[in-house]
Amino acid sequence: MNTLHVTPGFYPAVVYGGPARSTYEVAVEQARRGHNITVFTSNLYLEDKVEANQPQDVDGITTFYFDYSRFWRKLEPHFVVVPKMKTIAKKMFRAGLFDLVHFHEMRNYFTPVISKLCRQYKVPYVVTPHGTLYPRGVSVFKKKLFDALYGKRILENAAMVIALAEMEKRELQQMFSLPPEKIKIVPNGVNLEQFRGMPPRGMLRKKFGIKSNAKVVLFLSRINKMKGLDLLIKAFALLRQRSAVLVVAGNFEGSEKRYPDEIKKLVSILGLQNRIIFTGPVSGKDRLAAYGAADIFVLPSRYEPFGLVLLEAMACSLPVITTEKCGIAPVLESEKAAVVVPFDEKQLALAIDKLLADGSTREKLVENGKKLAEQFSWKKNVDAMEGVYERAHSAKNL
Repeated sequence: MNTLHVTPGFYPAVVYGGPARSTYEVAVEQARRGHNITVFTSNLYLEDKVEANQPQDVDGITTFYFDYSRFWRKLEPHFVVVPKMKTIAKKMFRAGLFDLVHFHEMRNYFTPVISKLCRQYKVPYVVTPHGTLYPRGVSVFKKKLFDALYGKRILENAAMVIALAEMEKRELQQMFSLPPEKIKIVPNGVNLEQFRGMPPRGMLRKKFGIKSNAKVVLFLSRINKMKGLDLLIKAFALLRQRSAVLVVAGNFEGSEKRYPDEIKKLVSILGLQNRIIFTGPVSGKDRLAAYGAADIFVLPSRYEPFGLVLLEAMACSLPVITTEKCGIAPVLESEKAAVVVPFDEKQLALAIDKLLADGSTREKLVENGKKLAEQFSWKKNVDAMEGVYERAHSAKNL
């Protein structure tokens, strides 16, 4: 099948977060299976690293990194506008190069432009929101305005919509009145091969001066309010184990201009400057080194339709704590693969203290977590995805 993936951020811009990594893994596996795969994306975070507006081969994927408009960077940094895309896309659609289009995320410049071409040239498309649906946090008005102008129509005209978990499926039904038969749950996967050869445990500890016997709690994610870092910091101040160190690995999301200052102020007020380390964005070996240095991993999300980073942590033999706001939490609990707590700082602190002190529980969680992570391969993800594509292509629901 000739498939076009459309995403604002793509490999190697892994600092963009989960959607960039998952789109890449899906596209690579599809190309390996003999499909002709094209990606439309931007040069966000890659301005001087890739050639813009020209097709490039990325591990067998024909990839267009369209130049992110300088004007829009200044006017609205979080809304990635790529003016050159429309002209190139029109030529490719006119030539009949695509059998199906897969949109990753929805509220962006790419989706209205390309979905219009899909309708014009009778190309079916699939949408995966990747956990961006719920209009919480910043720019709620902008999200609702986008949905009124474009979003509702985009989803209604989609041949199929992919949800990462039951939570996201419910939101699609509640917010956009989509029929349940139009929504297919396809969980994210994890590339276990990436975690086979972990760096030495002391690599990150040495870099940031962390003692070899110190207990390290790791938070690794894009940093925004939905990820709940503020809750984790408040919980950290309540720990009985005062020698524990919190490592925060990730970049602050550009759309939340006030949140970095709120976090810095909170750290200062609670007197945690010497117990919390901010590494900045990590990728490649540095990402693995962060996992390798930790004793436990915590993702204290306010809202998390899936939680790909949890699978990564489990693949790295880390015991995991998350909140009941995470879409994969019911699976984690049923498989006894993680500690799941309410979104509450006292409950979170108790869970961290208990897990740091209880080596036996940590070992059981690691064992169960690794078994669970092995069930979420990208091969299984693409197997399910191909079923969705076949159904979408045969339906021609435009």
